[in-house]
Amino acid sequence: LELFNAGLYDAAHSMLEQLYKELAGREAIIPSRKVEMYRLLAEGYRLWDLFRFTEAVVPLDKAANRLAKFDVDIIDFPIFEKNLGALHILARESCHRNRDGELDFFSLLQDSELSLHFLADIYANALRRADQGKYDDALIRLYRTIELVGQHRLANVAEGLDSSKLSWSKVPQDSQQKFMELGTQLYGSALSRLPEAVGLVQGHLLLYCLNDALWQGKDFSDLEALSNMVKFRNHLILVHATNRADRKDFNRFRRFALGFLRRLADLYDFVTENLIAEHTFPRLVLR
Repeated sequence: LELFNAGLYDAAHSMLEQLYKELAGREAIIPSRKVEMYRLLAEGYRLWDLFRFTEAVVPLDKAANRLAKFDVDIIDFPIFEKNLGALHILARESCHRNRDGELDFFSLLQDSELSLHFLADIYANALRRADQGKYDDALIRLYRTIELVGQHRLANVAEGLDSSKLSWSKVPQDSQQKFMELGTQLYGSALSRLPEAVGLVQGHLLLYCLNDALWQGKDFSDLEALSNMVKFRNHLILVHATNRADRKDFNRFRRFALGFLRRLADLYDFVTENLIAEHTFPRLVLR
């Protein structure tokens, strides 16, 4: 259980799986029943931690049924129920896959509820990585959170804009011109043409030029702050061998990511803290 509570779900599942097999068939019904529930919880959260949502549903649903049936107090059940509700929303990503299992990510981004939960899940995953001291991994997830906020908003404006293959014909001329002008200011050199795809900073720049609600009340200095934060993250990657990210770096980036997540949640009348709590994994207790 210490492994599970430390976020080492794979190791916890392996040990519980081995223990369950050793107890199977013996006259130890109650102990093996508890071990089975621990094992199911470890397996489900292990898969969830790897973003394998649809697979995670199976063991966690089984665990929920057994916990209710046998009234075993090994986990905070109200928190677990909230987790399970969020997981079932995340598992809807399977509806955006084709017959070959390939994900239509643009289609997923147009599902606002699923996108919000997906973003909250990546953010909560980043917090777990930081708690394990894996700050580089945590920063990658926070970066992805900010990037996905922009991609989601683009997918839901101007008839739907795909950041990986932009249809500039959907963007008003004045917004295109503003994008070129502000892009020049932001990067210190003139943009030669409108890009075919946009990354994190350019995606948010385009939203700013489109007067998207996400950027209302913000000005160019906020875009510069975002750009500087991304430069800081890229610098850490470049000098990774000698200068790894630390807790201070993580907290700096976390505040930025949380700000974007909160703004997006507010647009859809979600309470950010409640959303994150639904994706925060509980601890197991020994009974």
